[in-house]
Amino acid sequence: MKSAKALAPHQAKFQLAEFAQVLGIGEMEAKDYLKEHFHLTGALSFRELEGIEWVEFNVKELSYALPLSPQEWGKLNQLFQLQQFKDEDLEKIKTRLADGGRTQMMMNFISQIEAWDKERDGEMAQHLKTSIEAKNFLRLIHQSDKIFEVIGLSLLHVEGVLSLIAEELSEHCLMVIPVHEIRTVEPFMDDDLKQQSSRLELEDFVKAMRLMSEKETRLILKIYDPSSINLFPEYHFLGKPCMITNPEGDLIWAAYVEPCQDLYEWIITLGDSVEILDPQRFKEDYYQYCLEKYKRTA
Repeated sequence: MKSAKALAPHQAKFQLAEFAQVLGIGEMEAKDYLKEHFHLTGALSFRELEGIEWVEFNVKELSYALPLSPQEWGKLNQLFQLQQFKDEDLEKIKTRLADGGRTQMMMNFISQIEAWDKERDGEMAQHLKTSIEAKNFLRLIHQSDKIFEVIGLSLLHVEGVLSLIAEELSEHCLMVIPVHEIRTVEPFMDDDLKQQSSRLELEDFVKAMRLMSEKETRLILKIYDPSSINLFPEYHFLGKPCMITNPEGDLIWAAYVEPCQDLYEWIITLGDSVEILDPQRFKEDYYQYCLEKYKRTA
């Protein structure tokens, strides 16, 4: 599609056919494009004169519908909270968004959606956890409408996403399914089926995935009050965990982990009882996560 910059930037009236030609599309498609992207609150109108359809803009009323993802809305919110703009136009945008409450309204809406998703995923995770403990065979319906018959082995964060590690029952291969992609779960019985994978194979599978993603790191923590805190984050695979007590009575905790938001949240719950000793990159990423979380809630 050709650039619309070929049109005069201040032109408030032009032929629909010319606009369609610039974009390289048909007239009806061009008309739908304009209707979809511009608010029809007096800013845009169509008029036919002598068999020619014209597009007319009220420049003062003209506004553009800018599609933003939830992450982009979040960044916009952070930007306008922190920056002092010297540019007059940017200050006007900031004022309009603040006065109208549009950004905050959108952030509240996004937060509500995220809360619903989190609640739903939590219920699904609990259901899967119970099924894993009972060693049930499961018939899963994926959001793509595919059906998988599996036996659940573990719930773990894989590349930052809570996922089900399962053995597929026809080929007996191990697979990863993000929990949020599972639509329904139904246990079933079949006397001819049997789990074939072992705990060791599960661990090797997780290690291989981490090796491919290159996200695993050896995390070392100093725990000041180990008796009062949870030393094992839920839904995380800890590779070669090790805990020793130093001469001062503090616990040195170490394990291979996959850094992700949920792991950062676990460390936050430990409060002043924990100190990150190594690696430095993990410490920097963790503090950056805490800073961004503070900005979001400020």
